[in-house]
Amino acid sequence: MSALLFFGALPVSAVDNDTIAPLAKDLGTPVTSISGGVDLLLTAMKWLYTIFFIVALLFIILAAYKFVFSKGDETKVKSARQQVAWAIVAIAVALVSMLSVALVKNFLINA
Repeated sequence: MSALLFFGALPVSAVDNDTIAPLAKDLGTPVTSISGGVDLLLTAMKWLYTIFFIVALLFIILAAYKFVFSKGDETKVKSARQQVAWAIVAIAVALVSMLSVALVKNFLINA
């Protein structure tokens, strides 16, 4: 926790691999460079949008099941439509997450 506060207090120009490597060795973290930290962040973001896509797909399948077996019940049809709407929101969040991964990667690695 103190390392997080320390890194947050450093200006971006003051942080380089020579600063991070000794601290990482002392803390026992596998991240020993700035690019290693960026890679860790990118991996976490990739897992996040993959999970959102899977959950959205499951919600769409459940909504289809509700549509098929609603037998004309308006409350079940309405519930299925809401479920599809929330699945679309989850897909949108996953797409925004993918875009943010590309932007972070472009900004941090290519800078």
